[in-house]
Formats: sequence, structure tokens, C-alpha cells
Amino acid sequence: MRMHALKTSPAKRASILAKTQWQVGREELLYWGFSYATVIGATFAALYPTQVGRMVLDGVVDAPDYYHGGWRSGLHDADAVLDSLVALCADTGSSRWFFCSEGDIISELVVVVDSLKQAPLAVEGNHHRGPDIITYSDLIILTREALYRPLQRFAQLADVLAGLSQGNGSLFADLKHVQRRLVFNQQPSHKPYDQLIYDGLYGISCSDNIDVSNFIKEDFREYVGDLQNQSRWSASVWAEFLLPC
Repeated sequence: MRMHALKTSPAKRASILAKTQWQVGREELLYWGFSYATVIGATFAALYPTQVGRMVLDGVVDAPDYYHGGWRSGLHDADAVLDSLVALCADTGSSRWFFCSEGDIISELVVVVDSLKQAPLAVEGNHHRGPDIITYSDLIILTREALYRPLQRFAQLADVLAGLSQGNGSLFADLKHVQRRLVFNQQPSHKPYDQLIYDGLYGISCSDNIDVSNFIKEDFREYVGDLQNQSRWSASVWAEFLLPC
């Protein structure tokens, strides 16, 4: 079946062209930005307020803090995201994750994290991947990703915790294996989202910020302590953003 283009009257076409025509010096920005893109949007609005038409900023970064090399104000509500996810999980009454009805996912997370910190979990290989080691860092990184992109990652976190709480790290090892295959895939378009943005993140953020190369160990310990006071689950991963600078 052949698809025909929608017919538009000459008058309607002329009206559309008039509305969308580039008007030099009078064009206005229509912008939607999330996370780092909110820094770009806020900076543009501050420099050229009369050239902004509509702007939506979501997941807003504290721009002054960012430009001063701080990264100190991004975690105040991070742990509240996990609290909300647990509450919503319980409200659904879902039987998929036993935490929703029979346990406390946050308490279980604490137990599993502390356990992995003391002793990483060895996982046997199978027919599609080799053996692996599940570490404290693995779980902290997954938890931070679940807080940053809950719709994509919270289900994975809950499923992984269900296995780890029983001493079974097979599901997590499978997940790590898939991520590795994506990272080493020859086609850049198939790289995972995190791998793509981190390729340029440090070069951009370190250039945007003031020089922090004179940080010493004590300075960095104090910085990490500030972050830990904001979030138990994201502080150590968040601190990595400043460290390369």
C-alpha cells in the first residue's frame, strides 16, 4: 500500500513558512535540557535573556557550584529517590520483588553492601560468560545508576539484590557481562549511555570549572565527607567527577 503525503493548501504552507522563517536578530531559543544541559540552558538565559522563547530545565544542576569546581550540591535529595522507589514498590503490591511485600529493600541493601565490602562474592562461569567477582563497588555503582535513572535501573537493582541476599550473584554477573559486551562493541552507536557521555565529560567539566589541581589528599577527604553527609549511596561515585580534574 503506497503512502501519500498529506496535502496542504498553498495558503497554509505560506503561513507555516512565515511562522518558521529565520528572523535574523529576533529568533528566540526553544530549549529543553536535563542534567548538564541545564547548565548550558541557564548560562544562555543569563547571557541572552531576551533571546529565550521557552525553556524547560529538568534535573537542574547548581550552575554557580558547578562553575566553581564544587559538585557539592547535587546529592541533597539522592537518597530520597530510593525512599520513594521503595514506597512506590510497596504500593504496587508487586510479587515480582519479595522486598515489596516481605522485606525492607533499604535494610537489605545495607546488609548486602556491608557484606560485599568485607568479602566480594565469587560467581561461577556458565555457557555464555566466564567467572566473575561481585564487589562492593559494583553494587554501589548500580545503586547510583538506579537513583539517576530509576525507570531503567530500579528493577535491575531490586532483582540483583534479591539474588545477592541469597548469596547468588549470577544475575549480577550476567548484567556485568552484557555491559562489557556493549563497551567493547566496535560500533560507537551501540555503546551504553554512560560510556558515551563519560568519553567527553571530564574534558568538558574540568575546562568549565576553576582549577582544582592544587587539591591535596586532605582537601579531597573533606570533599568526600561533605558528599557523604548528603548521600550514603551516591557520594563515592559522585566524587569521581571531580577527581580527574
